[in-house]
Amino acid sequence: MIKKTVSIIMCLVLISLLCGCGGYREIDSCYIVTALGFDGGKKLKITVEVVSAGGSERSNEPFSEVFEEKGNTPEEALFLLNSKISKKLMFDHATAIVLGDDLTKQQVEDILDYGKKQVELNFAIYMLYSENAREIFKKADPISLACGYDIAGIIKEIRISSGIDYSNRFYEMYTSFKKQEKYGLPNVKVEDEKVVVEGQAVFYKDGKKTMLSNEESLIYSILANQNTGGSVCIGREKAELDESRTKYLKKSGKYDVLLFTKEKNDGFVKAFKKQGEKLLKKHGKALGFEGEKINAKQKGGI
Repeated sequence: MIKKTVSIIMCLVLISLLCGCGGYREIDSCYIVTALGFDGGKKLKITVEVVSAGGSERSNEPFSEVFEEKGNTPEEALFLLNSKISKKLMFDHATAIVLGDDLTKQQVEDILDYGKKQVELNFAIYMLYSENAREIFKKADPISLACGYDIAGIIKEIRISSGIDYSNRFYEMYTSFKKQEKYGLPNVKVEDEKVVVEGQAVFYKDGKKTMLSNEESLIYSILANQNTGGSVCIGREKAELDESRTKYLKKSGKYDVLLFTKEKNDGFVKAFKKQGEKLLKKHGKALGFEGEKINAKQKGGI
């Protein structure tokens, strides 16, 4: 299913390019940026994944490449990179920006400020976290044409299948960062040479973060009234969740949760309550929750 989703995304990008101004000539003279990765250090390290339409050396089949450069700022790093490559970088169809763990708060701010000024960059681009952004593009073997397309497909598929919305967009992160509000970034990494999304990193105004697994992210999305429904799994218990409603009862200090499922499953409700209370005890205060107890009920089903 994920492979089908990323194939659709890739086709839509290529069709939009062919229908745009210049058609094949524009594609042939440009590198289509699919994703950007940033890592920290004394200088900012940038990794740029691109797709090229091909040429005499590789026939006319599109293929992906990865470029790297360093600079004091994103502008400087990209300027130096542009001076070394043979084609212009086209950012219009970039799908993801991956932020490495060792970035300083100032470097993150520089990246966001650069992105806001870059008129070609889509403000709906996905923002992600990784321990090492460079490794995502250097070590992974893409399912599709490029890792950037894989990431977009995985995020869309997770939302469809489990209701977890990992699609933190550039404009959402930019606003939260500038207002010093909490924000979450999906955690992307490489496993068996494939890109995977494993939970999320939740950041706070002081720069500290909390790492949540996929299961914890599912529970978090339900408690925060952010889950859109789908096939959900907690431990060995599974359910088809249509929707959920959570309300904090201040008097009792409990979260009252209604789980609307297609079929009755008491085991799932018990598992949600047990793991949910573990999440609240472990991360609740950091995530902004007030209580540590859950009263979970199931609605619907037979």
